[in-house]
Amino acid sequence: MKKLLFNLIVLMILSGVNAYAFDNTPFVTFKSQQQSIAVYLNETEKEDATIIIKDAALQTLFSERVKNTMNYARLFNLKTLEEGAYTFIIELEQKTIVQPIIVKGNKVEIQQDQFTYFHPVVRQRGSMIAIDMLTLDRTGELVLEDETGNILYTDQLSTLKYNKLLNVEKLEKGRYNLKISTPEKTYVETIIK
Repeated sequence: MKKLLFNLIVLMILSGVNAYAFDNTPFVTFKSQQQSIAVYLNETEKEDATIIIKDAALQTLFSERVKNTMNYARLFNLKTLEEGAYTFIIELEQKTIVQPIIVKGNKVEIQQDQFTYFHPVVRQRGSMIAIDMLTLDRTGELVLEDETGNILYTDQLSTLKYNKLLNVEKLEKGRYNLKISTPEKTYVETIIK
């Protein structure tokens, strides 16, 4: 009877772990294994990603385009890296995840300061341009300029979520650049009127 009860408890635990591992919650996990890093991706949609490893001087040491991030796993052997600070960057369609690591001797330490920043979503319908971005209180700037670089509009990003609806009806026909600058990156969208 005790053995049957023990087997049932083990089965319940394994079922729970299995359900947890394969539910539809998106996640990116980094695990250190001596001189290697295991990267696990599980996005809820079949989304492509780019995985980048950079050194402290921001030189790209590795870059790989991944098709379909659902249940992606890879072990990165870092034995050939010199001691120092490195960064894993996972670029997804709507966000970028940055994970700093330290290579020290024969160990790889995953730093606690992982962060995610979200990309802007720009939609144009006729003369209306909608800009949405989850900024998480990071500062930034939005600039609309013409083809020659003349600034036509600026706005500051400084709230939790940035939403803006721009009416470009009065602008002449042509191409315009909408630049959204954050501490991490500058995004440029071409607007055609």
